[in-house]
Amino acid sequence: MRVSFISAVTAGCSHLSDAVLRPPQKKALLQFGPVLRDFCSSFYFEWHLEDPLRVDLLASLTYDNNDRLISHLNQAAGNSSDVKTHQSPGRKFTALFADCMPVLSRWKEMQRALKNRLPHIWFAWDYSPREERFSPPNIHFCIDRNFTNRTRERSYTNALSLTQFEKIVDTLLDADWPAEAVWSRHKLKKSYRLLHSLDGEVIHLSFMHSRRPAIAKLNMTVPSGALESLLKKLHWPGEAGRIVDQCVLFTQKESRIKGNICFADGEFQRFELELEYNFPLMSDRRRRTMLQHLVETHLSARRQTSIMRQWPGRDDFTFRRQHGTLERWLDCKLCFTPDGTVFAKPYFGFATLPRIGWNRDVLYE
Repeated sequence: MRVSFISAVTAGCSHLSDAVLRPPQKKALLQFGPVLRDFCSSFYFEWHLEDPLRVDLLASLTYDNNDRLISHLNQAAGNSSDVKTHQSPGRKFTALFADCMPVLSRWKEMQRALKNRLPHIWFAWDYSPREERFSPPNIHFCIDRNFTNRTRERSYTNALSLTQFEKIVDTLLDADWPAEAVWSRHKLKKSYRLLHSLDGEVIHLSFMHSRRPAIAKLNMTVPSGALESLLKKLHWPGEAGRIVDQCVLFTQKESRIKGNICFADGEFQRFELELEYNFPLMSDRRRRTMLQHLVETHLSARRQTSIMRQWPGRDDFTFRRQHGTLERWLDCKLCFTPDGTVFAKPYFGFATLPRIGWNRDVLYE
């Protein structure tokens, strides 16, 4: 079943109040409808708690759908050539993807070079409340071709050799990125060698080329007991112990810690702890504990936490004759900067599925 972007996002928006998605943001989201159509399968609203007017958009695209998207964008760009106004639909379509079109066009070539190691990507559009529009998308490359195993095998890790990882970095950075987006291959490879020595793994490589300065991220997991050693060996410029204490608080009983090592101008600038819960039901105790800690550590106001608490679950939806089930899950990211600042960003995840019959009394506590 293919569900349109408009149907999926409208269903998702119906579960969030205007305190999260205000009318200007919803209006800005509508421009994606003719562009993304039914190409993407899952989405996130990324809410900045310290800047609550900003809600970014993330959308996943599988390799199998890339040709359809490229064809659609090229057709839209061609149709715009006969229209005099710069506000033509074709120009709006291609403007949303302008910076990353060359990269998308080379996905097939990169997939062959890397032996099918790029199963999907995430587009990440940053929203500007002041301008009431989204920036061109940043890209998160999944480099784990067995990514779906993570939902079935708790102990699964993406075992990349040093040679494999270095080839991935070279292949991705050889794509035609915007001229102002410059990343250090040496830093990325050196960091992976360190991760590798600590039994770490990399799941996604993210290139935030619309940021100033441009940011590269290693989305990774590492044994929880190795985090402090990792930060120190990466020459974290702040107090590593404080990050470790917060991570321990939020990831009690977790054997591995998931997060992002963020580089800008070749320097390690930020560590992001990711708290992910793939089970979309209210009964996940870890999620409840996480929400409690957000309030206790003053990273979230109680009213914000209340909104987050109401998000997970499944619901049937009908929109414009499209019927399905909306599955929702809540993740969260804690961002640490060298000056000691910590801030949180919940991720309201959702995907559309075939209509599912289920018994809420059994699945909810």
